[in-house]
Amino acid sequence: PPRYLAFLHRAGELSPPLEELPAEAMVVLLDGDAGRASGAPIAQSPLINIDHHKSNQGETGLCWIDPTYAAAALMVCDVIDALGVAWSTELATPALTGIISDTGHFRFANTDRRVLERAGQLIESGVDYADLSDRLQWRHLDHYRMLSMVLGTLQRHFGGEMLLARQSLAMRASLGPSDDDSDDFVQHYRYAEGVRIAALLKEREGAIKVSVRSRGGLSARRICASLGGGGHEVAAGATLSGLTLDEAEVRLLEAVHAELASAP
Repeated sequence: PPRYLAFLHRAGELSPPLEELPAEAMVVLLDGDAGRASGAPIAQSPLINIDHHKSNQGETGLCWIDPTYAAAALMVCDVIDALGVAWSTELATPALTGIISDTGHFRFANTDRRVLERAGQLIESGVDYADLSDRLQWRHLDHYRMLSMVLGTLQRHFGGEMLLARQSLAMRASLGPSDDDSDDFVQHYRYAEGVRIAALLKEREGAIKVSVRSRGGLSARRICASLGGGGHEVAAGATLSGLTLDEAEVRLLEAVHAELASAP
């Protein structure tokens, strides 16, 4: 997990990638389809897939896919209730963390009554909400050093309706081996006045990771689906293998142009 979430796991809970699973193992895959799973040979064991992404076709294992839920963590809460397990601070803290993350600290349009009621119940289970909310915003200093470089690449497209930034391997190399926790950089400029599409291209070895956020009736999910990815209507992503940053930018701009042309 990223550095700022390291407090959620205990020693020994995380495993390196596995070539085979223990006998009679069962895999529970959360918040994504089988194509996004890595680190475990999921075909070797029974699989339960719990997800709230509309793009998940539920083709593998026993699936519970419900896009009406704001977060997979919210679905896990229902599973815990159904199992009759007593809530504790240890269970409620990661559950609330997942809900906070997927609702943008209760700012996104998916924040509904079910979200707020469940959050209240988890807080009553012993979560120190003020401390958790503060902790989730901690970042390493290199996060801000990288952010300054990324924001320096911002470009306007389509008359200012889109803002696009880049993160290159050279930028990452300039900071050394530090984890810059850069997955949420696009959040910093998605709220720029007049912007309906905010996107970030992140260069990785052999691939470009695309993050897209949308508003005003535009669909980040459709944009990313056309690039082989998926996600939610207003927050989605894709991975473009074998392309340079320039080539990925061309593909992304074509997809955004198509979305703008089809939108009301």
